[in-house]
Amino acid sequence: FTVTWQEQEQEENIYTIKVRANVDSYGTVTGGGKYPKGAIAELRAIGNDGYRLAEWTENGVRKSDINPWSFVVTKSYDLVAVFERIPEIYVGGKGLLSGQYLGEDGTVSNYLSDNFAYYANGYLTLQNFDYCGTGEDEYGYYSGIRYNDPEKDLQLILKGKNSLTLTSDESDGIYIMNTDLIVTEAPTGGSLTISGVKYSGICCDYGSVMIQSGTV
Repeated sequence: FTVTWQEQEQEENIYTIKVRANVDSYGTVTGGGKYPKGAIAELRAIGNDGYRLAEWTENGVRKSDINPWSFVVTKSYDLVAVFERIPEIYVGGKGLLSGQYLGEDGTVSNYLSDNFAYYANGYLTLQNFDYCGTGEDEYGYYSGIRYNDPEKDLQLILKGKNSLTLTSDESDGIYIMNTDLIVTEAPTGGSLTISGVKYSGICCDYGSVMIQSGTV
């Protein structure tokens, strides 16, 4: 009886941490397994190319967004590492994936009919888009437009009258890194007014600016 009780007591102090990715092709996770009560578990999410960790969840409830995530084990968990696509461009501080629209109210959606910024595979179209704000993105950068993709240039297409008004003391109007910025206008004409910037209206680090048509 005594031996059985001791074995049961030991088993009750061992917890299982199950962890998996929301989609296997998005990334991998480490740190799952069996832990004694009071031990420190460290979970790490490693995103595949173009992906990053958004959050850790259990039964659909957010537990943390820290990566790696360490915690004291007091029970068993069945956790999911939720990976998401890394935004390819930031407009007004909002990250956009290819095929997404940004409205003047800051809403990201899959379709807008007018007054929008639209990004698709290296092409950013501004159509009567009027932005006013700090331009602060999730990384703490301040810019009307920020782009960093050494594999493809940014083609900026202007339709109608567009404006970027920055209200931060640390801002650039357009900040491009490791690639070129090419500006063109739509057949119906287009322009972009940049104001309120602290540093540069257009800043290209390790790249160049080519205004083929349109007014900036």
